[in-house]
Amino acid sequence: WRVAVGARREDRLAETAEQVEAAGGRVFAHRLDVTDADSVRACFDASERALGTVEVLVANAGIAVPGPLADLDPADIQRVFDTNVVGAALCARQAVRRWRAAGSENGDRVFISSETAERPWPHNVAYSASKVALEHVARGLRMELDGTGARVSIVQLGPAESEFGFGFPPERMAEALAAWQEARVWTHWAMMTPEQVARAVVFATTAPRGLEVHDVVVKPTPPRAPTPTPSS
Repeated sequence: WRVAVGARREDRLAETAEQVEAAGGRVFAHRLDVTDADSVRACFDASERALGTVEVLVANAGIAVPGPLADLDPADIQRVFDTNVVGAALCARQAVRRWRAAGSENGDRVFISSETAERPWPHNVAYSASKVALEHVARGLRMELDGTGARVSIVQLGPAESEFGFGFPPERMAEALAAWQEARVWTHWAMMTPEQVARAVVFATTAPRGLEVHDVVVKPTPPRAPTPTPSS
């Protein structure tokens, strides 16, 4: 596949592009801030000039700010929704408009969601709510595209290895982890690898035409319980 990647950190974009090329792929990297409509448009413009019509969109950008809702800065709540919901909608808007203009018969929109959309996590309320909203965007878009040949998939993730929580304040993260264990929303420390998550996205986007993969839920397998030793 010809792959366009967009994100804010240009150094990481360069690393990703190198990995794609090393795997034998063709890649185009461009700076992208999904919360900025002008940045989204510019990224799509540049990607089309380099690679052609964008047929598959994977909306993966997401942030969270841990902590009790009452303690969160209003700006942080806004930032979560701007990135997780508005950003995905802006990218989907551009993808659909260009796909239609090109007269393409194939198109896939994949929205990366979270298991917190199914059940809210304490100390992560804004993030959980944003993922509920994201899934409604995806399902509403699916209805709007009915009969066009385009497909819309939601890939809902459990815990996965990433840089997602690297910037969280340690004390806030410790409080959140304790709250998640107490609420039994995260009962073990198993996590999926990025490659395992990617398989779910590939599964949705490579399904034969005439078949739609609406919702994929992937979670890590709980670790095997230790074998009890016989008492003497």
